[in-house]
Order: sequence, then structure tokens, then C-alpha cells
Amino acid sequence: MDKREGFERTHELEICPLKGEKGRMVMNRMFKVLVVIAIVSLISPLASAEMNGRFLAEGWKAFQQPETENRKSADVYNEGLYTGFVLGVCDGILKLPSGVTIEQRMKAVGNYLDAHPERLHEAAVLLVVEALNEAFPKAPKKSK
Repeated sequence: MDKREGFERTHELEICPLKGEKGRMVMNRMFKVLVVIAIVSLISPLASAEMNGRFLAEGWKAFQQPETENRKSADVYNEGLYTGFVLGVCDGILKLPSGVTIEQRMKAVGNYLDAHPERLHEAAVLLVVEALNEAFPKAPKKSK
């Protein structure tokens, strides 16, 4: 056990269950996305005025691209905005079933956008809510 200034470590916190190179790639991607989200939240308070389906579609396109060393910074930026926006809606507005992964959320919204290109002019938050409600419908309440 590790004792530092009265703190006793009794177990290890496992952030990413993947091991080896794949785990490092996932953590690297998550870190990049979080950094971009943090920067964007600090420098673009007026960005919400332009957040419509086209904004989401750009982020979805960036999200689908493979993680490479020579990836454009604009793609990383768009992916971070997309991921942050969808997760923000999930955390702030919706209650999804337990066990729904971040990747499942991103794909559900992206697939919805692909299926409804005529709606890309609509508000991003509306599209995210509809996409996630369609992909992860709430179970009906049991009557007594």
C-alpha cells in the first residue's frame, strides 16, 4: 500500500479497461478531445448561436476519421466540439439507459444525421435529443 501524507491507496483506479497499444490510443484520443473541448469552451462563448445540424455533421465526419499523426487540427477541433456537444446534451437533458457507451451515443447521433440530411438546418440540440431518443427509447413503465 502507498502512504503519502495520510493517504492510503487501497485499490487502483482503472480509467481505461483496454490494455497495451489500443488502450493508449483510446486514452490519447480521449485526452485530445477533452483538451479541445476545454479550449473551445473558453474561447467561443457565441458558438452556440451557430450550432445546427451542419455543425454536428462536420463533427460526425471528423469523428469517423481514423486517429493518425498527420490528422488536421480542424478535424480534431470539430470532433471535440461534436463529442462535447453530444455528451453535454446527454448529461444535461437526457437520461439514457445505463451501459450506453460514448461511442454508441456518437454513432447514434451521426447515423441520425446521415438518415435525415434535410434537417441539418435545425437546432443541434433538437437533433441530438431526437436521435438519442430514437436510438435508446425509454422502457415503458409497468402498470400495477
